[in-house]
Amino acid sequence: MGRLESRWGAVCSEYNKLLKKYSELELPISQDVIRTFPNLDDFKQGKLGYAQMLHVLKCVSLRYPHVGYCQGMNFLAGLFILFLGEEVVRPRVESTFRVPTASWSTSSTTTTSRIAT
Repeated sequence: MGRLESRWGAVCSEYNKLLKKYSELELPISQDVIRTFPNLDDFKQGKLGYAQMLHVLKCVSLRYPHVGYCQGMNFLAGLFILFLGEEVVRPRVESTFRVPTASWSTSSTTTTSRIAT
Protein backbone atom coordinates (compact mmCIF):
# COMPACT_ATOMS: atom_id res chain seq x y z
CA MET A 1 0.00 0.00 0.00
CA GLY A 2 1.40 3.36 -1.00
CA ARG A 3 1.71 6.45 1.13
CA LEU A 4 -1.33 8.11 -0.47
CA GLU A 5 -3.54 5.07 0.09
CA SER A 6 -2.34 4.81 3.68
CA ARG A 7 -3.09 8.48 4.36
CA TRP A 8 -6.48 8.20 2.63
CA GLY A 9 -7.38 5.28 4.89
CA ALA A 10 -6.30 7.16 8.02
CA VAL A 11 -8.38 10.21 7.10
CA CYS A 12 -11.44 8.06 6.37
CA SER A 13 -10.96 6.30 9.69
CA GLU A 14 -10.81 9.63 11.53
CA TYR A 15 -13.94 10.80 9.72
CA ASN A 16 -15.84 7.65 10.73
CA LYS A 17 -14.77 8.06 14.37
CA LEU A 18 -15.96 11.67 14.41
CA LEU A 19 -19.34 10.64 12.96
CA LYS A 20 -19.96 8.51 16.05
CA LYS A 21 -19.29 11.36 18.48
CA TYR A 22 -21.88 13.72 19.89
CA SER A 23 -21.68 17.38 18.91
CA GLU A 24 -23.55 20.16 20.67
CA LEU A 25 -23.71 21.85 17.27
CA GLU A 26 -25.86 19.13 15.70
CA LEU A 27 -29.09 21.08 16.23
CA PRO A 28 -27.89 24.39 14.73
CA ILE A 29 -26.26 22.49 11.87
CA SER A 30 -29.45 20.55 11.13
CA GLN A 31 -31.51 23.76 11.20
CA ASP A 32 -29.21 25.35 8.62
CA VAL A 33 -29.03 22.24 6.45
CA ILE A 34 -32.83 22.31 6.09
CA ARG A 35 -32.54 25.86 4.72
CA THR A 36 -29.70 25.02 2.34
CA PHE A 37 -30.80 24.75 -1.28
CA PRO A 38 -34.50 24.31 -0.34
CA ASN A 39 -35.52 23.80 -3.97
CA LEU A 40 -33.19 20.84 -4.52
CA ASP A 41 -34.73 17.48 -3.68
CA ASP A 42 -31.31 16.01 -2.80
CA PHE A 43 -31.04 18.26 0.26
CA LYS A 44 -34.52 17.84 1.69
CA GLN A 45 -34.83 16.23 5.11
CA GLY A 46 -34.57 12.45 4.85
CA LYS A 47 -32.69 12.55 1.54
CA LEU A 48 -29.10 11.43 0.98
CA GLY A 49 -27.69 14.92 0.38
CA TYR A 50 -29.21 16.14 3.64
CA ALA A 51 -27.53 13.34 5.61
CA GLN A 52 -24.22 13.80 3.80
CA MET A 53 -24.16 17.51 4.57
CA LEU A 54 -24.95 16.85 8.24
CA HIS A 55 -22.08 14.35 8.38
CA VAL A 56 -19.50 16.61 6.78
CA LEU A 57 -20.42 19.70 8.84
CA LYS A 58 -20.55 17.75 12.10
CA CYS A 59 -17.11 16.26 11.46
CA VAL A 60 -15.61 19.63 10.57
CA SER A 61 -17.05 21.17 13.76
CA LEU A 62 -15.66 18.34 15.90
CA ARG A 63 -12.27 18.24 14.19
CA TYR A 64 -11.78 21.99 14.51
CA PRO A 65 -13.52 22.92 17.79
CA HIS A 66 -11.96 26.39 17.85
CA VAL A 67 -13.79 27.06 14.56
CA GLY A 68 -16.88 24.97 15.27
CA TYR A 69 -19.69 25.67 12.86
CA CYS A 70 -20.43 29.00 11.21
CA GLN A 71 -23.45 29.89 9.14
CA GLY A 72 -22.47 29.72 5.51
CA MET A 73 -20.39 26.56 5.83
CA ASN A 74 -23.53 24.66 4.84
CA PHE A 75 -23.53 26.22 1.38
CA LEU A 76 -19.87 25.34 0.82
CA ALA A 77 -20.40 21.78 2.01
CA GLY A 78 -23.56 21.51 -0.10
CA LEU A 79 -21.73 22.58 -3.26
CA PHE A 80 -18.90 20.14 -2.63
CA ILE A 81 -21.35 17.31 -1.98
CA LEU A 82 -23.51 18.20 -4.95
CA PHE A 83 -20.59 18.10 -7.37
CA LEU A 84 -18.22 15.61 -5.69
CA GLY A 85 -20.28 13.43 -3.35
CA GLU A 86 -19.60 12.72 0.32
CA GLU A 87 -17.18 9.91 -0.46
CA VAL A 88 -14.84 12.46 -2.05
CA VAL A 89 -15.56 15.39 0.28
CA ARG A 90 -15.08 13.62 3.60
CA PRO A 91 -11.44 12.64 3.16
CA ARG A 92 -10.63 16.02 1.67
CA VAL A 93 -11.91 17.94 4.65
CA GLU A 94 -8.30 17.83 5.80
CA SER A 95 -6.99 19.82 2.86
CA THR A 96 -10.09 21.94 2.29
CA PHE A 97 -10.47 23.48 5.72
CA ARG A 98 -6.95 24.35 6.78
CA VAL A 99 -6.78 26.36 9.97
CA PRO A 100 -3.90 27.20 12.33
CA THR A 101 -2.65 24.43 14.63
CA ALA A 102 -5.09 21.85 13.29
CA SER A 103 -4.55 18.85 11.09
CA TRP A 104 -5.99 15.40 10.60
CA SER A 105 -2.57 13.87 11.03
CA THR A 106 0.30 14.61 13.39
CA SER A 107 2.08 16.75 10.81
CA SER A 108 1.98 20.53 11.04
CA THR A 109 -0.27 22.58 8.80
CA THR A 110 -0.13 25.98 7.26
CA THR A 111 -2.61 28.79 7.64
CA THR A 112 -4.01 28.69 4.14
CA SER A 113 -7.46 28.28 2.77
CA ARG A 114 -7.79 26.34 -0.44
CA ILE A 115 -10.11 24.04 -2.26
CA ALA A 116 -8.99 20.42 -2.38
CA THR A 117 -7.46 19.40 -5.68
